[in-house]
Amino acid sequence: MTKTKWYVDLMEYERGWGSRTDETRFFDDYDEAKQFQEEFNSHNTEDEVPDWYMVAKDPLPQRQ
Repeated sequence: MTKTKWYVDLMEYERGWGSRTDETRFFDDYDEAKQFQEEFNSHNTEDEVPDWYMVAKDPLPQRQ
């Protein structure tokens, strides 16, 4: 039985330019991926959406 690997896409958003996947991080288990996502996104604390920002998407299982 193969153990599921997980990944988190880091998205870049820029006003007037749209969005793109900046990087993909890989993890051995869901909890590690979710912890990374929550820590990464914890820095997005502004009350208004800035002109440029990054977001870690929800962890997904890696395609085999």
